[in-house]
Amino acid sequence: MTAKTDFSFKASDQAMLDAPDATDALTDFALEGPAPYLVRRLQQIVTSIFADEMLAFGITAPQYATLSVIVASPNLDQEATAFIAGVERTTVVGVVNRLVKKGLVKRTVSKEDKRVRLLQPTRAGVLFVHRARVNVDRIGKRLLAPLSKSEKEVFCETLRRILREPLAQESRMINVERLRLQPDPVLRKILRFTNNRARKHPRTG
Repeated sequence: MTAKTDFSFKASDQAMLDAPDATDALTDFALEGPAPYLVRRLQQIVTSIFADEMLAFGITAPQYATLSVIVASPNLDQEATAFIAGVERTTVVGVVNRLVKKGLVKRTVSKEDKRVRLLQPTRAGVLFVHRARVNVDRIGKRLLAPLSKSEKEVFCETLRRILREPLAQESRMINVERLRLQPDPVLRKILRFTNNRARKHPRTG
Protein backbone atom coordinates (compact mmCIF):
# COMPACT_ATOMS: atom_id res chain seq x y z
CA MET A 1 0.00 0.00 0.00
CA THR A 2 1.45 3.37 -1.03
CA ALA A 3 1.79 5.96 1.76
CA LYS A 4 -0.09 9.23 1.24
CA THR A 5 2.07 12.29 0.79
CA ASP A 6 1.34 15.08 3.27
CA PHE A 7 1.27 18.44 1.44
CA SER A 8 -0.18 20.40 4.36
CA PHE A 9 1.59 23.59 5.40
CA LYS A 10 3.40 23.12 8.72
CA ALA A 11 4.86 25.54 11.25
CA SER A 12 8.33 24.37 10.23
CA ASP A 13 7.59 25.43 6.65
CA GLN A 14 6.68 28.94 7.83
CA ALA A 15 9.86 29.10 9.89
CA MET A 16 11.87 28.22 6.78
CA LEU A 17 10.16 30.99 4.78
CA ASP A 18 10.73 33.50 7.58
CA ALA A 19 14.45 32.76 7.68
CA PRO A 20 16.62 35.61 6.28
CA ASP A 21 18.26 33.30 3.73
CA ALA A 22 14.89 32.26 2.36
CA THR A 23 13.75 35.89 2.07
CA ASP A 24 16.94 36.87 0.27
CA ALA A 25 16.62 33.90 -2.07
CA LEU A 26 13.02 34.80 -2.91
CA THR A 27 14.00 38.44 -3.57
CA ASP A 28 16.93 37.39 -5.75
CA PHE A 29 14.65 35.07 -7.71
CA ALA A 30 12.21 37.94 -8.38
CA LEU A 31 15.07 40.18 -9.52
CA GLU A 32 16.05 37.68 -12.22
CA GLY A 33 13.16 38.85 -14.40
CA PRO A 34 13.69 40.54 -17.80
CA ALA A 35 13.80 44.32 -18.26
CA PRO A 36 10.05 44.84 -18.93
CA TYR A 37 9.22 42.98 -15.72
CA LEU A 38 11.76 45.01 -13.70
CA VAL A 39 10.41 48.29 -15.11
CA ARG A 40 6.87 47.25 -14.18
CA ARG A 41 7.94 46.40 -10.62
CA LEU A 42 9.75 49.74 -10.38
CA GLN A 43 6.57 51.53 -11.50
CA GLN A 44 4.65 49.69 -8.78
CA ILE A 45 7.15 50.95 -6.21
CA VAL A 46 6.92 54.54 -7.51
CA THR A 47 3.12 54.36 -7.34
CA SER A 48 3.26 53.03 -3.78
CA ILE A 49 5.69 55.73 -2.61
CA PHE A 50 3.63 58.46 -4.31
CA ALA A 51 0.45 57.24 -2.61
CA ASP A 52 2.22 57.20 0.75
CA GLU A 53 3.72 60.68 0.41
CA MET A 54 0.73 62.38 -1.23
CA LEU A 55 -2.16 60.78 0.66
CA ALA A 56 -2.85 63.93 2.67
CA PHE A 57 -3.04 66.06 -0.49
CA GLY A 58 -5.88 64.10 -2.09
CA ILE A 59 -4.42 64.13 -5.61
CA THR A 60 -3.49 61.39 -8.06
CA ALA A 61 -0.14 61.06 -9.82
CA PRO A 62 -1.55 62.06 -13.27
CA GLN A 63 -3.29 65.07 -11.70
CA TYR A 64 -0.15 66.23 -9.92
CA ALA A 65 2.05 65.70 -13.00
CA THR A 66 -0.38 67.74 -15.11
CA LEU A 67 -0.71 70.49 -12.50
CA SER A 68 3.06 70.80 -12.05
CA VAL A 69 3.52 71.25 -15.82
CA ILE A 70 0.77 73.89 -15.94
CA VAL A 71 2.41 75.77 -13.05
CA ALA A 72 5.88 75.57 -14.63
CA SER A 73 4.71 76.29 -18.20
CA PRO A 74 1.36 78.09 -18.23
CA ASN A 75 -0.54 78.75 -21.47
CA LEU A 76 0.23 75.43 -23.13
CA ASP A 77 -2.71 73.61 -24.66
CA GLN A 78 -3.94 70.26 -23.35
CA GLU A 79 -2.09 68.24 -26.01
CA ALA A 80 1.34 69.69 -25.22
CA THR A 81 0.66 69.60 -21.49
CA ALA A 82 -0.27 65.90 -21.67
CA PHE A 83 2.92 65.09 -23.56
CA ILE A 84 5.23 66.89 -21.12
CA ALA A 85 3.41 65.49 -18.07
CA GLY A 86 3.47 61.94 -19.42
CA VAL A 87 -0.32 61.64 -19.30
CA GLU A 88 -2.30 59.82 -22.01
CA ARG A 89 -3.92 62.26 -24.42
CA THR A 90 -7.11 60.21 -24.21
CA THR A 91 -7.38 60.85 -20.46
CA VAL A 92 -5.92 64.35 -20.07
CA VAL A 93 -9.31 66.02 -20.61
CA GLY A 94 -10.71 64.19 -17.59
CA VAL A 95 -7.60 64.99 -15.56
CA VAL A 96 -7.84 68.71 -16.39
CA ASN A 97 -11.58 68.70 -15.69
CA ARG A 98 -10.91 67.41 -12.18
CA LEU A 99 -8.18 70.01 -11.61
CA VAL A 100 -10.58 72.73 -12.75
CA LYS A 101 -13.24 71.37 -10.39
CA LYS A 102 -10.71 71.47 -7.53
CA GLY A 103 -10.06 75.14 -8.34
CA LEU A 104 -6.39 74.50 -9.18
CA VAL A 105 -6.49 75.17 -12.95
CA LYS A 106 -8.44 77.35 -15.36
CA ARG A 107 -8.93 77.25 -19.12
CA THR A 108 -8.90 80.26 -21.43
CA VAL A 109 -9.56 80.56 -25.15
CA SER A 110 -6.54 81.45 -27.30
CA LYS A 111 -6.87 84.92 -28.83
CA GLU A 112 -5.18 83.70 -32.02
CA ASP A 113 -7.22 80.49 -32.46
CA LYS A 114 -10.63 80.21 -30.81
CA ARG A 115 -10.47 76.41 -31.13
CA VAL A 116 -7.52 76.19 -28.74
CA ARG A 117 -7.94 76.10 -24.96
CA LEU A 118 -4.90 77.24 -22.99
CA LEU A 119 -4.27 76.09 -19.43
CA GLN A 120 -3.21 78.31 -16.53
CA PRO A 121 -2.82 77.59 -12.82
CA THR A 122 -4.94 79.46 -10.31
CA ARG A 123 -3.31 80.98 -7.25
CA ALA A 124 -4.52 77.93 -5.34
CA GLY A 125 -2.83 75.68 -7.91
CA VAL A 126 0.52 77.45 -7.54
CA LEU A 127 0.30 77.26 -3.75
CA PHE A 128 -0.66 73.57 -3.95
CA VAL A 129 2.46 72.68 -5.93
CA HIS A 130 4.60 74.78 -3.58
CA ARG A 131 3.19 73.03 -0.49
CA ALA A 132 3.62 69.56 -2.01
CA ARG A 133 7.21 70.16 -3.15
CA VAL A 134 8.85 68.65 -0.06
CA ASN A 135 6.78 65.46 -0.35
CA VAL A 136 7.40 65.17 -4.09
CA ASP A 137 11.16 65.59 -3.63
CA ARG A 138 11.04 62.89 -0.96
CA ILE A 139 9.53 60.44 -3.47
CA GLY A 140 12.67 60.63 -5.60
CA LYS A 141 14.94 60.39 -2.58
CA ARG A 142 13.16 57.29 -1.29
CA LEU A 143 13.14 55.65 -4.72
CA LEU A 144 16.87 56.21 -5.37
CA ALA A 145 18.05 55.77 -1.76
CA PRO A 146 20.12 52.61 -2.53
CA LEU A 147 22.20 54.49 -5.14
CA SER A 148 25.21 56.74 -4.69
CA LYS A 149 25.19 60.23 -6.21
CA SER A 150 27.11 59.09 -9.29
CA GLU A 151 24.88 56.01 -9.67
CA LYS A 152 21.79 58.22 -9.55
CA GLU A 153 23.16 60.36 -12.37
CA VAL A 154 23.99 57.29 -14.47
CA PHE A 155 20.57 55.77 -13.76
CA CYS A 156 18.69 58.92 -14.82
CA GLU A 157 20.82 59.40 -17.93
CA THR A 158 20.27 55.75 -18.90
CA LEU A 159 16.51 56.27 -18.62
CA ARG A 160 16.78 59.36 -20.82
CA ARG A 161 18.65 57.37 -23.48
CA ILE A 162 15.95 54.68 -23.44
CA LEU A 163 13.13 57.22 -23.59
CA ARG A 164 14.61 59.65 -26.13
CA GLU A 165 13.50 57.99 -29.38
CA PRO A 166 10.01 56.89 -28.23
CA LEU A 167 9.36 60.41 -26.90
CA ALA A 168 10.78 61.96 -30.07
CA GLN A 169 8.30 59.93 -32.13
CA GLU A 170 5.44 60.92 -29.82
CA SER A 171 6.41 64.61 -29.89
CA ARG A 172 6.07 64.64 -33.69
CA MET A 173 2.33 64.19 -33.16
CA ILE A 174 2.10 67.49 -31.25
CA ASN A 175 0.54 70.30 -33.26
CA VAL A 176 3.55 72.63 -33.48
CA GLU A 177 1.52 75.31 -35.24
CA ARG A 178 -0.69 75.57 -32.17
CA LEU A 179 2.42 75.88 -30.04
CA ARG A 180 3.50 78.86 -32.15
CA LEU A 181 0.19 80.58 -31.40
CA GLN A 182 0.87 80.58 -27.69
CA PRO A 183 2.51 83.43 -25.77
CA ASP A 184 6.16 84.06 -26.64
CA PRO A 185 7.49 83.42 -23.10
CA VAL A 186 6.32 79.81 -23.38
CA LEU A 187 8.16 79.31 -26.65
CA ARG A 188 11.27 81.00 -25.30
CA LYS A 189 11.20 78.71 -22.26
CA ILE A 190 10.91 75.57 -24.40
CA LEU A 191 13.61 76.72 -26.82
CA ARG A 192 15.92 77.68 -23.95
CA PHE A 193 15.40 74.28 -22.32
CA THR A 194 16.02 72.49 -25.62
CA ASN A 195 19.23 74.43 -26.26
CA ASN A 196 20.50 73.82 -22.72
CA ARG A 197 19.81 70.09 -23.04
CA ALA A 198 21.64 70.01 -26.38
CA ARG A 199 24.72 71.62 -24.84
CA LYS A 200 24.73 69.34 -21.79
CA HIS A 201 23.92 66.14 -23.69
CA PRO A 202 25.19 66.43 -27.28
CA ARG A 203 24.06 63.64 -29.58
CA THR A 204 26.76 61.27 -30.77
CA GLY A 205 26.97 59.10 -33.85
